[in-house]
Amino acid sequence: MSDFGKYSTKDVIQFQTDIIKFKMYFEDYIVKLAEMSKSPCIILCDRGVVDCAAYMSKESYQAVLDE
Repeated sequence: MSDFGKYSTKDVIQFQTDIIKFKMYFEDYIVKLAEMSKSPCIILCDRGVVDCAAYMSKESYQAVLDE
């Protein structure tokens, strides 16, 4: 795990925002692949966007969600 304590709040918010955008893109991509499949699919997501909340304060996480 990275030591986020050495980064500014603004840097942590930007990093986590980028991570969330990537996770959402990846999840959308997996759904598209499943839709293209000729077989039934089950998609399992482990934590996803909410996982980022574990690495920042409640206030910072809310700032990410507000963005």
